[in-house]
Amino acid sequence: MIKKIAIFISGKGSLIESFSQSDQLEIQKVYANKECNGLEVASGFGLETEIRADFGKDLASELNLAEVQIVVLAGFLKVIPLEFFEEFNGLVVNVHPSLLPKYGGVGFYGDKVLKAALEAGDKETGITIHKVTEEVDHGPILDQFKVQVEDGETLESLKEKISAVEKTEYVRVVEGL
Repeated sequence: MIKKIAIFISGKGSLIESFSQSDQLEIQKVYANKECNGLEVASGFGLETEIRADFGKDLASELNLAEVQIVVLAGFLKVIPLEFFEEFNGLVVNVHPSLLPKYGGVGFYGDKVLKAALEAGDKETGITIHKVTEEVDHGPILDQFKVQVEDGETLESLKEKISAVEKTEYVRVVEGL
């Protein structure tokens, strides 16, 4: 059965192509909290897009009416309000660029997470795909995938490794929900 999803973004939309290529997922709409490159990427794949300031109860109701089963956070840098979770009938999932609980919570996102792993001298990091709850990065973990941190690893090389794993594994996990 094909699952209906909505994608929430704030940036470049690097995961949109991977999700749009799935034959098990149907993207209803891509929502952004601000003008961003990801909107152009989504439009390029023929997806409907919308910029919204409010991600609360009204949006949750709209998604319920559209029979969206899963909201996929893909580089979404806004905390979703409790009222959204109280109203939305489906599941909200996120991918975080660390092996949670390490380097998670408010203020830990994107490059900040990877820099923390590099500065700590971690020999491995990875991604965590988790259910989203009202507490940032504390929802139940669905799966984790490890990435080795090599000697001399740079922020850019680590970002590439993390991105490659996100593009395959995040889609696979969402397809299996």
